[in-house]
Amino acid sequence: MRTKVLKVLGMIIVALVVLVAGGIYWADATEDRCWQSEATQAFAHYETLKSRSAILRDAAATGRDIARSDPRSIELVEKEPNGCSLGSNGRTVVRFYFDSSEKLLTMQVFRDYLAADYTMEMIDERKF
Repeated sequence: MRTKVLKVLGMIIVALVVLVAGGIYWADATEDRCWQSEATQAFAHYETLKSRSAILRDAAATGRDIARSDPRSIELVEKEPNGCSLGSNGRTVVRFYFDSSEKLLTMQVFRDYLAADYTMEMIDERKF
């Protein structure tokens, strides 16, 4: 009788481990797909804007925060955190690089978590 209980208990533990591992994998894969979708949306929104002034006008019109602006680049931050992270504290950051005539050269999309010890991670990049 005792061996049957131990077998059943062992099978239950194995089943729980498999379910937890599958849940962790699913959550991670879902988060990655969400961030890739954020990058795709950013590219679709900005790829028609080919100059620094057009991007700045759009940022002002849509209410995006300008995190950094120097002669070579602009960094825009979404004001509201998105739902890509389980804690909903992730935000999309888009960085633009320009040539000397202020035409768009490169666009990068990053994931950024509102946490003190997190460094932004690039999701995707496009060159124009």
